[in-house]
Amino acid sequence: MFNKLRYFKNNAFTLAEVLITLGIIGVVAAMTIPNLIQSNFEKRTVTILRETQSILSQAIRMAEEEYGDVSGWGCAYYILQNQNMNYLH
Repeated sequence: MFNKLRYFKNNAFTLAEVLITLGIIGVVAAMTIPNLIQSNFEKRTVTILRETQSILSQAIRMAEEEYGDVSGWGCAYYILQNQNMNYLH
Protein backbone atom coordinates (compact mmCIF):
# COMPACT_ATOMS: atom_id res chain seq x y z
CA MET A 1 0.00 0.00 0.00
CA PHE A 2 2.85 2.36 0.75
CA ASN A 3 4.19 1.83 -2.78
CA LYS A 4 0.83 2.84 -4.26
CA LEU A 5 0.80 6.14 -2.35
CA ARG A 6 4.33 6.83 -3.44
CA TYR A 7 3.39 6.15 -7.08
CA PHE A 8 0.46 8.61 -6.99
CA LYS A 9 2.51 11.24 -5.22
CA ASN A 10 5.15 11.29 -7.94
CA ASN A 11 2.69 11.48 -10.83
CA ALA A 12 0.38 14.25 -9.61
CA PHE A 13 0.27 17.93 -10.55
CA THR A 14 1.19 20.47 -7.93
CA LEU A 15 -1.29 23.09 -6.78
CA ALA A 16 0.80 25.82 -8.38
CA GLU A 17 0.71 24.10 -11.79
CA VAL A 18 -3.06 23.71 -11.61
CA LEU A 19 -3.59 27.35 -10.58
CA ILE A 20 -1.31 28.66 -13.32
CA THR A 21 -3.13 26.57 -15.91
CA LEU A 22 -6.52 27.81 -14.69
CA GLY A 23 -5.23 31.39 -14.73
CA ILE A 24 -4.10 31.06 -18.36
CA ILE A 25 -7.44 29.55 -19.36
CA GLY A 26 -9.23 32.41 -17.59
CA VAL A 27 -7.19 35.08 -19.38
CA VAL A 28 -7.77 33.49 -22.78
CA ALA A 29 -11.50 33.19 -22.08
CA ALA A 30 -11.68 36.80 -20.93
CA MET A 31 -10.10 37.92 -24.21
CA THR A 32 -12.18 35.78 -26.57
CA ILE A 33 -15.69 35.67 -25.08
CA PRO A 34 -16.51 39.40 -25.63
CA ASN A 35 -15.52 39.08 -29.31
CA LEU A 36 -17.75 36.04 -29.73
CA ILE A 37 -20.68 37.80 -28.08
CA GLN A 38 -20.23 40.91 -30.28
CA SER A 39 -19.96 38.81 -33.44
CA ASN A 40 -23.13 36.89 -32.54
CA PHE A 41 -24.99 40.15 -31.82
CA GLU A 42 -23.94 41.64 -35.18
CA LYS A 43 -25.02 38.52 -37.09
CA ARG A 44 -28.40 38.51 -35.33
CA THR A 45 -28.92 42.21 -36.07
CA VAL A 46 -28.08 41.79 -39.77
CA THR A 47 -30.42 38.80 -40.00
CA ILE A 48 -33.28 40.73 -38.41
CA LEU A 49 -32.67 43.71 -40.74
CA ARG A 50 -32.66 41.45 -43.81
CA GLU A 51 -35.92 39.82 -42.71
CA THR A 52 -37.46 43.26 -42.18
CA GLN A 53 -36.28 44.43 -45.60
CA SER A 54 -37.77 41.31 -47.17
CA ILE A 55 -41.12 41.83 -45.44
CA LEU A 56 -41.25 45.48 -46.51
CA SER A 57 -40.32 44.61 -50.09
CA GLN A 58 -43.05 41.98 -50.23
CA ALA A 59 -45.57 44.45 -48.79
CA ILE A 60 -44.63 47.05 -51.43
CA ARG A 61 -44.92 44.47 -54.23
CA MET A 62 -48.33 43.36 -52.98
CA ALA A 63 -49.47 46.98 -52.71
CA GLU A 64 -48.22 47.67 -56.24
CA GLU A 65 -50.22 44.70 -57.51
CA GLU A 66 -53.34 45.97 -55.79
CA TYR A 67 -53.01 49.77 -56.17
CA GLY A 68 -50.71 50.20 -59.17
CA ASP A 69 -47.18 51.51 -59.59
CA VAL A 70 -45.50 53.29 -56.68
CA SER A 71 -44.93 56.42 -58.76
CA GLY A 72 -48.64 57.14 -58.61
CA TRP A 73 -48.79 57.05 -54.82
CA GLY A 74 -47.55 60.59 -54.19
CA CYS A 75 -44.76 61.35 -51.71
CA ALA A 76 -44.14 57.68 -50.86
CA TYR A 77 -42.52 57.30 -54.28
CA TYR A 78 -39.82 59.84 -53.41
CA ILE A 79 -39.15 58.25 -50.04
CA LEU A 80 -38.73 54.80 -51.57
CA GLN A 81 -36.65 56.19 -54.40
CA ASN A 82 -34.22 57.98 -52.07
CA GLN A 83 -33.66 55.10 -49.66
CA ASN A 84 -30.46 53.16 -50.11
CA MET A 85 -30.81 49.68 -48.61
CA ASN A 86 -27.66 48.21 -50.18
CA TYR A 87 -25.87 48.26 -46.82
CA LEU A 88 -27.44 44.89 -46.00
CA HIS A 89 -25.84 43.09 -48.96
